[in-house]
Amino acid sequence: MGEVLRRLGANWALILNGMALSVMTTVSFYLITAYTPTYGQRVLQMSPESTLLVTLFVGVSNLLWLPVGGVLTDRYGARPVMLLVTAAALLTAYPAMSFLVIAPDFTEDSEIEAIRYHSEHFDRNLVLITAAELKALAEEWSSPQHKNRETPFPLGLLAASGRYDRRKLGKLTP
Repeated sequence: MGEVLRRLGANWALILNGMALSVMTTVSFYLITAYTPTYGQRVLQMSPESTLLVTLFVGVSNLLWLPVGGVLTDRYGARPVMLLVTAAALLTAYPAMSFLVIAPDFTEDSEIEAIRYHSEHFDRNLVLITAAELKALAEEWSSPQHKNRETPFPLGLLAASGRYDRRKLGKLTP
């Protein structure tokens, strides 16, 4: 028993890193496979098919990124890649999930800031659109009444900087 405790004490940092990696992997897995589909169905009112499709895309993405991670690990070492991926996951999880909240509002200065960004950054557009508006636009585009619902949505329709206004797009459905 003394030998075991001595080895644990000597390798506490390695054990703690392994535990942290295991926690990160488990939390990420359950966030993708359990929480996000439930959130999509209950809060965003997505159909079960749409929710399953999103989960499928995440799974396919994982399938594609795992070999890339292996190549990066072989080239740069496991530690930097694991730290970078963990940091990226921690830094992007909250903004990504915040975007999914239905109908966030913008401050009064948001549109002014978007137009200022447009003028200061070589005419790059910054469209302020809520998740609810984006969902409504996607549903309208893919509705059975729309002739071109099988074609990709033309992102050029969202080319004006500032607050999104559905009326500016005109009639999408024939």
